[in-house]
Amino acid sequence: MQHGSWRKSAVLAATLLPLCAALAGGVALANTQKGVGAFERKDYPTALADLAPAADKGDAEAQTYLGWMYEKGLGVPVDYARAQAWYRKAADKGHAHALNNLGSLYYLGNGVPKDAAKGISLFRKAAKKGDAQAQMNLAMIYYLGQDAPKDDAEAAHWARAAARQGNPHAQTLLARLYDTGAGLPRNPVLAYTLTMLSGDNPDAQALRTRLDGELTTAQKAEAQTLAKSWQPGQPLPTATRT
Repeated sequence: MQHGSWRKSAVLAATLLPLCAALAGGVALANTQKGVGAFERKDYPTALADLAPAADKGDAEAQTYLGWMYEKGLGVPVDYARAQAWYRKAADKGHAHALNNLGSLYYLGNGVPKDAAKGISLFRKAAKKGDAQAQMNLAMIYYLGQDAPKDDAEAAHWARAAARQGNPHAQTLLARLYDTGAGLPRNPVLAYTLTMLSGDNPDAQALRTRLDGELTTAQKAEAQTLAKSWQPGQPLPTATRT
């Protein structure tokens, strides 16, 4: 390089580096999107072919999907060590679902020494970032008092957070809490509303059937109105008129 051109080259390099990084990121994102599409179609060989390069380029979403494939043996042999490695790479970038999945490995002791406290800590980090599965995990841990002191108020807090995102299991748990008045004021109308939101799982159906025989016509009508007007992401109702 000629001495007279170093300044121009430095400026050019400063321009090209961000451009190259952006192009690489765009390729990784495109591969991730294709890989996720193949994963959802259960075309795991194609998913692996698209996700692996994106993961190698540092895409946290691709890393999380790869971790899940290795954890569950989807198109690859079950390999908890690889699952943990990919989850950790994504978790180190703050990816919420990777934090949850890494927490699950520790909580269950899959491929690592069982460490419920570390698992719960990772669930909490993921839950605070808005991961619905982590929120539901915490809700069940505190509801059951499993590996942590039973705390119905804490269970209700996390169940509400996950239910707001449309998680049907969280909606069923929150319905049960409203029905019994555990961790929050008893409100059978809201319990009935949540059983309608949570779909056709047997627990929700059983509770809905029982409440159907207990509530007045006006109460059931209000619950139906609340259920019809609610969309995932909206605040859940917290009070009723009847």
